[in-house]
Amino acid sequence: MSITAKYKAKSYNYSELEIGKEYEVEDIEVGQSYSYVLLIGKGKAYNTVAFDFFEDGKPLDFLKDFRFNSYLGRQK
Repeated sequence: MSITAKYKAKSYNYSELEIGKEYEVEDIEVGQSYSYVLLIGKGKAYNTVAFDFFEDGKPLDFLKDFRFNSYLGRQK
């Protein structure tokens, strides 16, 4: 399993990242009103809205994935 994040920079300007480049994902965290991604080799968290996510080259919606969104199990 390989998860990558492609930086699209629509509303966030992270000068250390290259627009259109894919970065390997270390972790994705989903909170109640935010989500962030940790990229391998980068020392900070980035807002997930600045990225498109892929797993093994296919689009990934981490908000609908139990591996990343623990709130899915709380829905009734």
